[in-house]
Amino acid sequence: MSIFALADPHLSFGVSKPMDVFTGWGNHVQRLERHWRRLVRAGDTVVLPGDISWGMSLEEALPDFQFLHGLPGRKVILKGNHDYWWNTRKKIENFWAAHGLGSLELLHNNAILAEGVALCGSRGWFFDCEAAEDQKVLLREAGRLRTSIREGKKRSGVLCVFLHYPPAAGGRVCEEIMRVLMEEGAPCCYYGHLHGASIPWAFRGMAEGIFFDLVSADSLQFQPKRIDIQKCSIGGLHMSTRYESAKEKYAALGLDTGAAIEKLLALPLSVHCWQGDDVIGFEGGGSLSGGIAATGNYPGRARNPQELMEDLDAVFARAPGKHKLNLHAIYAVKDPSVSRDQLAPEHFAPWLDYAKARGLGVDVNPTLFSHPLAADGMTLSHPDAAVRRFWIDHCKAMRRIGAWFAQELGQVCVNNIWIPDGMKDAPADRMGPRARLKDALDEILSEKYDPSLLIDTVESKLFGLGLESYTVGSHEFYMNYAAKTGCVCLLDNGHFHPTESIADKIPSLLLFSERIALHISRGVRWDSDHVPVLDDPLRDIAGEIVRCGAWERTLIALDYFDASIHRTAAWVIGLRSVRKALLGALLLPHDRLRELQDSRDFTRLLAMQEELKLLPLGDVWEELCRRASMPAGIEWMDGLKVREE
Repeated sequence: MSIFALADPHLSFGVSKPMDVFTGWGNHVQRLERHWRRLVRAGDTVVLPGDISWGMSLEEALPDFQFLHGLPGRKVILKGNHDYWWNTRKKIENFWAAHGLGSLELLHNNAILAEGVALCGSRGWFFDCEAAEDQKVLLREAGRLRTSIREGKKRSGVLCVFLHYPPAAGGRVCEEIMRVLMEEGAPCCYYGHLHGASIPWAFRGMAEGIFFDLVSADSLQFQPKRIDIQKCSIGGLHMSTRYESAKEKYAALGLDTGAAIEKLLALPLSVHCWQGDDVIGFEGGGSLSGGIAATGNYPGRARNPQELMEDLDAVFARAPGKHKLNLHAIYAVKDPSVSRDQLAPEHFAPWLDYAKARGLGVDVNPTLFSHPLAADGMTLSHPDAAVRRFWIDHCKAMRRIGAWFAQELGQVCVNNIWIPDGMKDAPADRMGPRARLKDALDEILSEKYDPSLLIDTVESKLFGLGLESYTVGSHEFYMNYAAKTGCVCLLDNGHFHPTESIADKIPSLLLFSERIALHISRGVRWDSDHVPVLDDPLRDIAGEIVRCGAWERTLIALDYFDASIHRTAAWVIGLRSVRKALLGALLLPHDRLRELQDSRDFTRLLAMQEELKLLPLGDVWEELCRRASMPAGIEWMDGLKVREE
């Protein structure tokens, strides 16, 4: 038998209070019932932590109670802030008994035993309680919670605590409620109340030895959440204990895990907006060109700025650390009549507002593909001067927009130029297109900007679909161009031959360049733009950044687009994998390993490299997530929705 939780069903069978006026709540009762019957069996228990019914009285709430009673399992009900039907415990229980609602039980100043687990809880209260009346209610709720937990401990050594209001969210903590949870040794706490745009700010994961998670109905897509009983044991090995053990092991190697965590959380990773919509943008086009392709047809692609911003919020709520937003020109919010060479800051105003509200920096990219003037495979290297002029003016416009973002946001903007120019078959002239590209870049970069506002990068590629034999903007071209002009050479680890090591290129570039830039992707056999995972190539890249002392000199962005899986999940998986790789690199004894290499002790070097692979990096990662108020494990997937087409 199992225990489930689902808060905030907001039923309204007895009153007129439709929930489908809220985003994501369409047909929510039907969805809830379908999932409930699929997951819950007759002997299971489902805890509903508040906001059960919109009824204003027990009589108005009766149809909602009857609906719940008709579903499988035992139902344990707590009070929420919208349960206006609530009455004394005796009246509620007598009312339920009179109407034959025997599967409903009240959790209020008591504890209920289910599957050997003591279910405890109370409504809780707001974070801010300056008013005397609010403070009075808060203290009463804290007292009820303590009473419930103590009653539970009398009945079992396994506790599960439920609240309606979140004890922590959005970086704020209800100290009175949290104090009770800590003093009474609560092992876990599940709560509701947060909906819609508030869901990303829920605290999920470990804090003060307590596991927290959000179970509001829409955050779970109306699917009851099965409770992990292992998280409910009093006195078990909590994450704080495991982290302290890991911290000691790394300290023995001269490594400071706390410093590594803080350093990594402060590092901005640039998140590419185009994963959310398969690189389609807002110009009305529906297909990619330039030798690139997004494969898959998973539902839920973002179709407009609002949906893309919502998806990005879901990403930032699940990926610890500082972020920037990386925009391509095709994501301008503008009238279709405005061509790319006419783009101006006003066309990115919604993105500026979005970034300001979230404390994000912004990077930009001119879009030199998916356009009629790029249809023949040439842009900045085109033999037609008029075509080149269009693309030169477009790149100039994006540099102006990048500098504007930097001025408005107070964070430097990276402007990256990538072109698809190349040929399917062997060219008759390799020099001519590259000479035209050089001249075009010289003109684009001729206008000087304060380097604290704008950093220009140039990105190479090995080949593309339909461009197999010749790429104008090759690695050798851009590496030399960057060395001569002072712009930054950008390496995309999907843009090289599969047997080439990007990690091996990093120290070579750093010897001659002030900075390097990276686009993190994962190529499988070619530039397939798979989601980055924590594999050896990614670890090697992170390792070179750290061991070369290039933490402040490396500009890191993500660049992949996978439409075969949940797009938001793909974003998060890649972003968390990059952050994990960097954490692992920070927690390697590079000086000691270098000494072994220089002393030619290759036997000990290899032995030590192998032993280091089993250090408890996962425990440090969980501590990092705890400090960032993020879920450390697979719980980050809870609440991810598939947008209705």
